[in-house]
Amino acid sequence: MQAKVADTMTPRERVACAMGGRKPDKLPILVSASNSFICERYGISIEDYLLKPDLCAGAHIKFIEEFQLDYCVVGTGYILYGCGPEVGITWKFVEDNFPGFVEGPLKSADDLEKIVVPSEPSGYFKSGLETIRRVNKVLGDTYHLTAPILGPFSMACFLRGIENAMVDTIADPVFFNA
Repeated sequence: MQAKVADTMTPRERVACAMGGRKPDKLPILVSASNSFICERYGISIEDYLLKPDLCAGAHIKFIEEFQLDYCVVGTGYILYGCGPEVGITWKFVEDNFPGFVEGPLKSADDLEKIVVPSEPSGYFKSGLETIRRVNKVLGDTYHLTAPILGPFSMACFLRGIENAMVDTIADPVFFNA
């Protein structure tokens, strides 16, 4: 016999209930990759989204509340994952769109010495972390919030270039692993 479902759950409770394999009061709504929509809906430029955590966080908060979301991935924006220009990766902005990856700093094994892990966040990554912190401070007790991260393979693709990284896995696995 299943326990009675509460009449009204908070969005955070609803997501926890569903993730725990129990039936929530209603189907939780999850939204990810909402960056372009948020910019368009709330009149924020891509530059402001990426560099002004107060505007970006405010727009995310409005978005979550306006659309009554239960679960939101906050701060999606391609170069907010620690793969920004601050680590040598080149991004290109085309018109008023989020940037696309153009070139990584690793051309050969000799370039591995150039890669320095920053001692603290900076640039786009720092702004992204601040956006996430601000949204969490306002909504984190009520809503289920997560943030985007990249794994080692994605980082390697940005540092080396997608095609090169994939070829390296077979042609030069020692370099790829390094």
